[in-house]
Amino acid sequence: MRRYIFKAGILLSTLYAMVCMWHWKSGFTYFTQLSNLFVAGVVISQLLRPGVKTARWKYAATVSITVTFLVYLLVLAPMIPGGLIAAYAQDHWASFCLHILTPLLTIADFFLIDAPEGTWRNRDLLYAALPPVLYFLLILLLGLSGMRWGMGTMTAPYMFLN
Repeated sequence: MRRYIFKAGILLSTLYAMVCMWHWKSGFTYFTQLSNLFVAGVVISQLLRPGVKTARWKYAATVSITVTFLVYLLVLAPMIPGGLIAAYAQDHWASFCLHILTPLLTIADFFLIDAPEGTWRNRDLLYAALPPVLYFLLILLLGLSGMRWGMGTMTAPYMFLN
């Protein structure tokens, strides 16, 4: 039963946040939205195909959502005027769902449910690192092709990538 509670929480949190933030024109170029959708996709796959081995995908999704959690908490949220509460209260608390709730549920789900069931190899670390690396390369390509963020002033969606 615990398996389904975590997964339902992940899906509900991600769905709520995506609905609240649908108006973001460049939203799907942000690692936050992509990592949340990645986690949701893996969870849906786990629920629809329970016998299929998804440990490697869940590991990669968990690493990606943990990057989202840590970068927002330690780098981006402190820069928001009004402090951490204002940072997480954005878009009717959708920011809280994307940056805190979904990551914590995913991390808990991974360590309590998925990790004990998985068989891990050294190359799984490579698979887990691929999504953030591929995202960085995508953003570089989009920036080089002329796409701009932050009212047209930034060549990447995050100031530390500029």
